[in-house]
Amino acid sequence: MSMILTLRRADPVTLAKLRANSELVWDFMNPEEEDYAPEDMIDFDKAWNALHYILAGTDWGGEAPLAMLLNDHERLGDEHGYGPAWIVTSDRVKRFDEAFRALSDEALAQRFDPADFVDSDMYAADIFAEEDRDEMVEYLLQGVPALRRLTAKCVNTDSALIGLIG
Repeated sequence: MSMILTLRRADPVTLAKLRANSELVWDFMNPEEEDYAPEDMIDFDKAWNALHYILAGTDWGGEAPLAMLLNDHERLGDEHGYGPAWIVTSDRVKRFDEAFRALSDEALAQRFDPADFVDSDMYAADIFAEEDRDEMVEYLLQGVPALRRLTAKCVNTDSALIGLIG
């Protein structure tokens, strides 16, 4: 079984409903195709932890605003496989989006150093360290355009993000 990080946009009304009834979180994060707009949700396949590393310079946590993917966010509900869902507040998303927009895809690619991954506690680090660098950069950054669109939409709609590793 793979560990996959999913992020989904939650407008203020939806976020209030999820906070009031965390039992809704699993269905919110695993909707039927007709129950969400594709641009409101993204998964990073197995690249989530490495992308966080490229952004934050560490495998877990890190300094805001670029350490948004895996940080000390408000937990939401019970365990769902690999821990509870979490909320990235609209303010944190705004700070992340501003810093993220300042980084080009080329700058992100330059931050990838497979040697750094070997000694880390990152999910699938050994795979990323052993494979062809160019292929790994392409794989790790494939979700970046969608993440840019998603965080921009959150900023424009004053929305939060819900994250879940499942």
